[in-house]
Amino acid sequence: ETNFIIANGLSGWKKDVFEILCTIGKEEVTLSEILAYTSQLERKHPNNNHVQAKIRQQLQSLRDIGLLDFLGNGVYKMLC
Repeated sequence: ETNFIIANGLSGWKKDVFEILCTIGKEEVTLSEILAYTSQLERKHPNNNHVQAKIRQQLQSLRDIGLLDFLGNGVYKMLC
């Protein structure tokens, strides 16, 4: 599957957030749906005290490399 190949090319937080998007499994996903995984990422990254800010940062990064489009009002569209 394409998303599996893409995930293997990512690392760290970017990979973690992309895998969450794949887990949600919808073409369009809301920020609140993504942030529902905050506690999972807090467990994975216990030294980060700003997990939700990091998630938002990684969504911007995934957008910048062409994997996501930001549609506005907290809605993202998978482009892969």
